[in-house]
Amino acid sequence: MNNTERFITKEEIDRAVPSIYRGRVDEARSEKYVFTPTFEILDSFEKAGWHPTKVSGVKPSKRDVHTVKHLIRFGYEDNKIINESTGLAPEVIIVNSHNGHCPLSCHLGFFRFACANGLIVGTSISELRWTHKKLDYGEVKNLIISATDEFIKLEKNIPNYMSINLNKKQQIDFAEKTIQMVWNNDRFEPEKLLEPRRVEDSADDLFSIFNRIQENIIKGGIKFDIPEDRIIRNKLQVTREIKNIDKEVNVNITLWAMMHNFYENGRF
Repeated sequence: MNNTERFITKEEIDRAVPSIYRGRVDEARSEKYVFTPTFEILDSFEKAGWHPTKVSGVKPSKRDVHTVKHLIRFGYEDNKIINESTGLAPEVIIVNSHNGHCPLSCHLGFFRFACANGLIVGTSISELRWTHKKLDYGEVKNLIISATDEFIKLEKNIPNYMSINLNKKQQIDFAEKTIQMVWNNDRFEPEKLLEPRRVEDSADDLFSIFNRIQENIIKGGIKFDIPEDRIIRNKLQVTREIKNIDKEVNVNITLWAMMHNFYENGRF
């Protein structure tokens, strides 16, 4: 697989999230609200060589089908930007809505070819936010230039993450802190988050452990026990894939930040 094979068409985007191309401002917004239609951002990114690879949106009601929050991941058209040693390709992630409830935001991330999984970087430089305003091509181009510089810095850290091996206690600590962050309960066995889904993730280095935990959380399928005092037919439950946009972004960012904190300070 290469980047261009992942690009999706306007028709695919429109079927998945109609509010991207057919969005309109929420009638409840004041006259001061500046409508930033996402398709204009899409056009500007494509001019700069970045094309949509995945879109997702909040399940809309009939009232807000054209205004709901949505997320778009962009990949670069030049495959030279792919890091072959790590199997990662830089991505830019845009989150927007047309209802005035969230600012337009931009995140840096990576697409991991081994598992067809998207990561979102959790550092203080990974996110830019704007109040709603018109964005022209020049602004988007400057953003892309800045993002490319940041990707170079971020990629330099990945071999450092891969050079640190975690002992069993440190792996459990990472998993337990993740469980509290995502579910805030003790019904999950941390070992389940550490189970690799493929041979490529079987190593015990920091980056491999991060990828195991991240994929198990985002894609779901983790079994957990239901307390005895709950009346339920099957006492063994399984976590679902995370599809909520805010949770997907927050979980990714927090996990990356935990990994980087361990690299710098030796703790999660």
